[in-house]
Amino acid sequence: MQFQKIRGVRDLRPSETPIWQYVESVCRSQFEAFGYGELRTPLIEPVHLFTRSLGEGSDVVRKEMYVFKDKGDREIALRPEGTAPVVRSILEDGSIQNTKGGVLKLYYIGRMYRYDRPQEGRYREFYQAGVEAIGSLNPILDVEVILLAVDLFSRLELEGLSVSLNSIGCKICRPGFQKALKDYFEKFSDQLCTDCGDRWEKNILRILDCKNESCKKIVIDAPKSTDHLCKECGDHFLQVQSLLKKRRVAFQLDPLLVRGLDYYTRTAFEIISGTLGTQNAVCGGGRYDNLIEEFGGPDTPAVGFAIGLDRLVSILPIEVREKTKQSIDVLVFPLGKDAQDVALSLCLSLRAKGIRTDMGFEDRGLKGSLKTASNMGAKVVLILGEDELKKDVVQLRDMEMGEQSEVRLAEVVSRVESMLERKS
Repeated sequence: MQFQKIRGVRDLRPSETPIWQYVESVCRSQFEAFGYGELRTPLIEPVHLFTRSLGEGSDVVRKEMYVFKDKGDREIALRPEGTAPVVRSILEDGSIQNTKGGVLKLYYIGRMYRYDRPQEGRYREFYQAGVEAIGSLNPILDVEVILLAVDLFSRLELEGLSVSLNSIGCKICRPGFQKALKDYFEKFSDQLCTDCGDRWEKNILRILDCKNESCKKIVIDAPKSTDHLCKECGDHFLQVQSLLKKRRVAFQLDPLLVRGLDYYTRTAFEIISGTLGTQNAVCGGGRYDNLIEEFGGPDTPAVGFAIGLDRLVSILPIEVREKTKQSIDVLVFPLGKDAQDVALSLCLSLRAKGIRTDMGFEDRGLKGSLKTASNMGAKVVLILGEDELKKDVVQLRDMEMGEQSEVRLAEVVSRVESMLERKS
């Protein structure tokens, strides 16, 4: 019997993980430079955490959540997104109190799960990095969050990205927008897809996000959320746009942008890649000013975003990929059994200096050892045979220059250090 991974998940192999490690390190560096601290939440949460926050009418809840019962007969879900667990955590541990007089800034990096149709850049087990800024209605915070994402992508040398922006109002003005949508889509009720028929009942805004071609044609002339904003939401949205323009952040207004989760209010945005086809959002986010109160907490505004790391990694420039490739610095080859103990001690001494070092565990002879070193991208090869042991020396080979010299065993570590410093 041959075991295979489950459809929609994948193994990230040693040849792939360096680029992931690099992206995650840049995310952490960028988030922390903006004052965010890391929060790690469980992979499993109660199902009702997501049905309450995402909305029973959302596609995630209706079709995509992984749900099971544990041995205590409790309904458990694999987390499909990161915001609801963050809110649950800060309410549970009381850190929501830290928002009084300031903003609580948190970030996360981790795996999420949705039972979606696997395709390029979309998996059932996927990776997200996100930020949550909790405690202020100030439009400057919306702009800072967008700038954080834009700066991050710049650090990763990404080009051809664009910012899409919209405002979907608040609980005061959104009912008027929803009524206008109901009146409009009622004329096309027999032309909407089955899913949109369900969205009509549970959350009519979801129709604006439908990917069905026939629905998309109907949606083009649908009412726009920005035509129904109350004064506070309208002023807020104008300030966001003004502040982005002052920082020379190019953006496009997208009246159909509503995001895929029900908790969003006011500002909604996406950062789009032109190289990903229809599923082209690399980053998406916005405000969720009512969610914390709906979870039983105090009336607390918040804004954040999530980055799809799978898609992000797939569009990184080749130059970024190349510079993150990992290779060994030094390979030590003992030729003969007597040299193995000395070779092991030499490896440990080099590693203690932070030098990436490996050892040949099988005697393949000089020619075979050099071929192995070349395949592994080693910069330096150290060869120990019977003659070297007798003279207390090591053969040091510079793989880049093709030069080889005899070095006293006691001087090898310092010689290798200086060689690698020159190469770097």
